[in-house]
Amino acid sequence: MIARIAFILVLAVLWPLQAGAAAPLSDKDRKEYAAAFQAALNGQWSAAWRHADRTSDPLPRKALDWLSLMDSKTGRSFQEIVKFATANPHWPSLWRLEVRAEDEMSEAIPATDILAWYEYRDPRTLNGIRQFARALTEGGEFARLEAMLRKAWVELDFSAREEHDFRKVFRKFLTVEDNVARLDRLLWQGKTSAATRQARRLPEDLRHLAEARIALRQLSGGVDRAIAKVPANLQDHPGLIYERVRWRRRKGRDDEAADLLLQNKIDPGEWSSTWWRERGILARNALEEGKISIAYRLAAGHGATEGYPFAEGEWLAGWIKLRFLREPVEAFDHFRTMYGNVSYPVSLSRAAYWAGRAAAAAGQQKIAAQWYLTAARHGSSFYGQMAAAHLPADARPPLATEPKPIKAEREAFENHDLVRLTRILSVMNVDHLVRRLIRHMAQEMDSPVGFSLLAKMALDLGRPQDAVYVSRQAIKKGVILTETGYPMLRLEKGLGIGPDIVFGLIRQESGFERTVVSSAGARGFMQLMPATAKAVAARHNVQYRKERLTGDYHYNVALGSAYLKGLIDRFDGSLILSLAGYNAGPYRARQWIKEYGDPRKGVEEALDWIEMIPFNETRNYVQRVLENITVYRTRLTGKPTLLSFNSLTAPVVASNVFIGPPRAPRRPNPEG
Repeated sequence: MIARIAFILVLAVLWPLQAGAAAPLSDKDRKEYAAAFQAALNGQWSAAWRHADRTSDPLPRKALDWLSLMDSKTGRSFQEIVKFATANPHWPSLWRLEVRAEDEMSEAIPATDILAWYEYRDPRTLNGIRQFARALTEGGEFARLEAMLRKAWVELDFSAREEHDFRKVFRKFLTVEDNVARLDRLLWQGKTSAATRQARRLPEDLRHLAEARIALRQLSGGVDRAIAKVPANLQDHPGLIYERVRWRRRKGRDDEAADLLLQNKIDPGEWSSTWWRERGILARNALEEGKISIAYRLAAGHGATEGYPFAEGEWLAGWIKLRFLREPVEAFDHFRTMYGNVSYPVSLSRAAYWAGRAAAAAGQQKIAAQWYLTAARHGSSFYGQMAAAHLPADARPPLATEPKPIKAEREAFENHDLVRLTRILSVMNVDHLVRRLIRHMAQEMDSPVGFSLLAKMALDLGRPQDAVYVSRQAIKKGVILTETGYPMLRLEKGLGIGPDIVFGLIRQESGFERTVVSSAGARGFMQLMPATAKAVAARHNVQYRKERLTGDYHYNVALGSAYLKGLIDRFDGSLILSLAGYNAGPYRARQWIKEYGDPRKGVEEALDWIEMIPFNETRNYVQRVLENITVYRTRLTGKPTLLSFNSLTAPVVASNVFIGPPRAPRRPNPEG
């Protein structure tokens, strides 16, 4: 099968970006429902229902009902919303239905109905809180009433008017601790306007603490005076220390920020990600400045117990111990600790690979081999691919095969109402709902076969971007979609770089989202900035048209490939430097050579160079593109492929770029 795919690619006839096979709707139903959904999209619900009344298949009508219930202008009742949400808990946007149900609550709704609605959920809005409070009061559930109100006050966001209305009725249920907890949460989340209002409701000492935190957060003047007003017993408050650390770091006073962090042993608790943003930046800055011991203490003192801050903190501490302090035994302990408390393949393989490196550095070759084998089992990840190169050829685990459904599983999948609805809506080109449905199912999926079938359906419908999204949700649950999760498409000849590199880069840049435009303005499959695309087009004598960057993927890929090929030439064939330059700009890649050494010297230098990249996004980007390329090479050649030492450091051969016919010469400027 893989060989056949490779052959088809060579002939440039892989699946095009078009809709899949028709869903089982009659021509009449398809025509009427297409008109109904278009009317609904325009807010013309009377027309939508008229079209729907002329159909026989009830499933698309159910989708119209769902959309109508979420629209606040349709006048749907609380009972209607509850009925649908209760009968269809697996449908998307349940939270939106919950908000709409609360919008439609009133004193006329019996308390028993309100209590039944909130049996397994909490209110989301002030009106929901009011009606739930009424129902609990009528039912005599006063302890539950107080607990609900205190929780809502601490956890929910309100406008200034809503805060006033809430407190007017329910203030007697709130404690000083609740007000402090609400303020603390708002300040950690950076919601300074609401925090300023909340601070006025607290005693003077706590108000001064809040004012100091807000002044530091906003880089206001007079922060020293604000800090001085904070009572001595609150000077070591974690929130105040965090804001002081952050203020110093943003002011370029890294040494003082690091000192403050190291002087205070703080449990980050639920805000471990927030703390790690500062700690991680300071640790890497210290490492860059040669302050190795400080960098290690900052990383090792992360205090997190799970998630990204834990994984990154343990890894960085271990890496510093191994590569800078040359203490492999202590480094091994960090990597082993990391491995024991992470779950994603990227993190598992990273921890295991470096545990192997640490064991090898300590002279424990057999233990190192065991860890390399453990890492290599994650063959779709960068460090799993690196680890495989340390193993004999006959000991390397093959790339994971995609789950293969049996007939009964395929039938059960196709009979699911959301699957059938997705196919129907795709035929009618209701793309925004197709995307919504596929991505919702991906988030809820827990079956390996189900993930594969869902990604396959996305490809069938000409939606490679959704197949990639499904694969990224799948990998969080340990499911690797090595076929459907790595889409391929028809390419023009003579791009100058191989299809493995093109696909690997597209998968990371845009996830195969043809029309995506980033917040910075990068466009299309290969996320080209218009100015860059225009310069490349001029260099190759091709007419530049901005709209084609998102409207014609061949055009986007041609320009993007030409730009990447230029970087490959500029960096003497180094794919690592070229990818770093593509993501962060060639100037930064050259600057990082001066600062961190040349990754073209060898594998150890290459890995350290990648891990020294100061931007999280670029560091992650280089690894993800390289691992994508390896998977695509395996698929395209039909043979196991290593992200070997050579493929990291050896030059990439790139042929001349051919984009298209020459553009017409510019006409002379009559005023020039």
